[in-house]
Order: sequence, then C-alpha cells, then structure tokens
Amino acid sequence: MFAEHFELTENDPILVSSPVGHAVAFLFGVRLSLLLNSTMVLVPRWRINTAVDLIEKYQCAYTLAPTPFLVDMVDFVEENGVERIKTLRFFPSAGAPVPRSLVKRALDAMPHCQVWSYFGTSEAGAVTAVPLDAPMDKRLETDGIALPGVETRVVNGELELRCESLMMKGYWSGDPDGRLKPDGWYLTGDAAEQRPDGYIRMIGRARDIILRGGENISPLEIENVLLGHPEVTDAAIIGYPDDRLGARLAAVVVIKSDISLDDLRGRCEEVGLDKAKWPEFMTEIDVIPLSAIGKVLRGELEELVVERLNQSTNS
Repeated sequence: MFAEHFELTENDPILVSSPVGHAVAFLFGVRLSLLLNSTMVLVPRWRINTAVDLIEKYQCAYTLAPTPFLVDMVDFVEENGVERIKTLRFFPSAGAPVPRSLVKRALDAMPHCQVWSYFGTSEAGAVTAVPLDAPMDKRLETDGIALPGVETRVVNGELELRCESLMMKGYWSGDPDGRLKPDGWYLTGDAAEQRPDGYIRMIGRARDIILRGGENISPLEIENVLLGHPEVTDAAIIGYPDDRLGARLAAVVVIKSDISLDDLRGRCEEVGLDKAKWPEFMTEIDVIPLSAIGKVLRGELEELVVERLNQSTNS
C-alpha cells in the first residue's frame, strides 16, 4: 500500500533509518525495498551525518522514521541547506507524536520533500497516510486518511481499525485486554478524532489522557502549543496527583534560554487554548527521555515531576 501511495518504483533507493527488528523499519523499509526490488540502504546506527552521507551517496528517495530523526534532519537542513538530500522526496514520520510545528518547519526547510505524520501499529502496519495532493491544512492538522483496504472508526474516543489482509491474527502471549475482537476489529488504545471527510487526527495514547476535574485532556494538544514558543525546543505534559481535581498539569520542557511558567501560560492564552489546559507547574530538563523507537518515557517524567514538586514544597 505504501509503495502505491508514494508511487515508488525499483528506481527509488530506500533508506532504512531505524533498527530492522522494529516493525516500522521491517515493514516500510526492508520489506518495501524487497517488494520493489529497489536498493536498500541500511543505517548501522542513527546519526544525522551518517544518514545524510548515505542519502547523498545512494540518491535515496524515501525514508520513514520516528519523530526524533525528523527533528535531526530538519535541524541539519536549516543549518546546511538541502543540496545533499535533494533526492529525498518522502519523509513520513510517526512512532511518537509528530508536533505540527515540526511538520511546518520540515515543509519550509525541505519544500521538495513530502513530510507529514502518519499512524500505524505493529499489529496492522500502516493505517493512515496523507494524500500526495492534500492541501496544506490537511498536512499540518491531521494524520491523513485510512489507506486502501483499512477500515477505521472512533468509538468512545478510541480509534478502532480492521484490515483483514494485513491484520495479525493474535498475540503469542494471549490477549487479556480483548483488543482483537472476533469480528476483526482491533482496539488500538489510541485516542483520535475522525472527520466526516475521513481525515483522522490522532490525539495520543488513550492511557496518556489526563483526567483533570472530570475533563479528558490530551497532552499532545498542549505540547504542540508549547512547541510553538520560540524558546522551547521540546516539551512533555505530565499529570500529577491533586486531591481536588484528581490531576493537574505539569510542563517538562527543554529550553534555549530562561523562561517562566507564566511565559508558557502566556503562549497558551495567545493561541486560545482553554484555561483548563494551561500547565500549572513547570520544570526544565536537558533532554526528554525516549524509548528506542522514539516514544516519550512518561513514567520517568511522572517520577521527576513528583520529586521536583516535593522539593519546591519543602524549600
């Protein structure tokens, strides 16, 4: 499906950016290259200079990689220009939420390259993609539409999908949560919105949704807002316990220069974010901890926030 979507042929070298033991690299790098009989270029270990060297040497046309890799590429191009990666026509990204501000930066820095976020799972592979002729607002504000052969629906805020030709049949260790239904529908565990025109906007992992005063709050929505602040280079929104509201919001941020909680709240007010979604505590960190496939390690950040809250209370 991805080969058809991107109109890739055997003449399009593919850069496999991630470890091949992960579903993304295997399905949309190794397997895709074998199906096309195209040149497969393996990155031994992700380093932006290594990736650029390989793209330039082998004239790679396509890569699919998690969000941190896209950040590295955009940073490189903004500093060095696009000449060395001018053959790269497609760079879809997922694995972790892709900030809308990052997609905009990428499209500005690499106008020759199709860059957008997509959604996929290990259980079914790629689920959504943005059409190549989609208008800019769809590229920036959604994760695309369901690929051919994939059915999607949103039930109680959670994305469900069915894809008989690609869907796995079960888990080796069993399915205690009942995510795979007898009728073929799979409960992704991801919160989403599906619009009448079929475009899907991922909100985040359902388990990451923060319940504050009876309202479900998506960290991703707030993180996208904070990343629009010129002094914020990365951000994660974490819920911390509160006797009255159940949870309050903490912003864990990587910053370029000194900023305050009021600065972050000012950014939220500037874009019209509902006041219930403004962070109520801020702490700085050198780097947001990520898993091997680029997902935020929220458990570590929850412990960090509680520790620093206690420190501020006792000081």
